[in-house]
Amino acid sequence: YGSATKFRDFLSSSASLLNHEQKICILLNLCDSLMADGEVAPEEESLFSLFLNAWGVSEDEVKPYMQMIIRKNDHSVLQSHADA
Repeated sequence: YGSATKFRDFLSSSASLLNHEQKICILLNLCDSLMADGEVAPEEESLFSLFLNAWGVSEDEVKPYMQMIIRKNDHSVLQSHADA
């Protein structure tokens, strides 16, 4: 469905097809993917904002989860312990 549908059409139609929990699940998976390399490019941040706005989810709602994803992806804490 996603590949056969234009992006803006997908955002619009999925807003009414998904329930709130499903939206949060997808947003967190998207966030995790965007943050996996340790940096979020401006284009990635814009994409995430498009999803938030289209789905009526506030950044404040997902911010605590985003902080946990940042911690999960911070592998430097493992390296510093290995050196000790």
